[in-house]
Amino acid sequence: NITKQVEEASPNAPVGNSTISDLRKIIWQRRHFVLESHIQKKKSKGRRSWIGTQGFFLAELNPDHTVKEYLWACRPCDERGKATFFKAQSTSSAIDHLRN
Repeated sequence: NITKQVEEASPNAPVGNSTISDLRKIIWQRRHFVLESHIQKKKSKGRRSWIGTQGFFLAELNPDHTVKEYLWACRPCDERGKATFFKAQSTSSAIDHLRN
């Protein structure tokens, strides 16, 4: 499941000039992700939404290891065996999902 892979990837934070290719991948149904927090972003203060405590902010990768899009994965759904993803650009859909 995604939760276990995130736990395994979390201690492996990037060091120095690491690239996306160097990061541990999270794989789900042929889709490849890395933890969003492991990708260096200029001037980024990180995500502040409370939904981060209920899931994971991930970067989905293209086959060439460039970022396709940023997503949030619901931890409770993953733990029930049904991974559910929402675009991370807006947290309103993820918040509605958690409330229902």
